[in-house]
Amino acid sequence: NASEISGIYSAGSAGLVRAPEFTRVNRNGRNLQLNLRGQTGKTFTLYSSTNLKDWPPLGALPNPTGTIQYTNSGEATAQFYRASQP
Repeated sequence: NASEISGIYSAGSAGLVRAPEFTRVNRNGRNLQLNLRGQTGKTFTLYSSTNLKDWPPLGALPNPTGTIQYTNSGEATAQFYRASQP
């Protein structure tokens, strides 16, 4: 109903569901920094791929505040990244 839609709209960035998203990607020499935002307290699982077919996990990243920064150092090949939360 209209009041439910209004409540969801008013919640803004604190809405009901927040999918993991990359908010910044920065390369500094050989280091790649990825900033992520998602559901507070839910662990991120970060995956990488060089061919967009195979996505091995890089690991689980704790997320106590809703935002994290991941640094990948030493990777010179082109890679793609994706993140998920349970």
